[in-house]
Amino acid sequence: MDKLVAIIAPKGPRDWLVKVVALVLMVIAVNAVIVRVVLDREPSLYSDSLITFITGTPFVILGLAMVSHL
Repeated sequence: MDKLVAIIAPKGPRDWLVKVVALVLMVIAVNAVIVRVVLDREPSLYSDSLITFITGTPFVILGLAMVSHL
């Protein structure tokens, strides 16, 4: 758990800004891809944004872990 906190916790103002921008971009990109896939298969699921959020969360955490090594 300490390792996860160390990965996510910003170390300075510049790191904080980089991580926030990366997080926002990743959320937008992942959600766009998931919504497109879901819409192609099941248009009725588009209204359920919770599914999109839950499905995209692991990718966001993975992206944050990669950004932390900058």
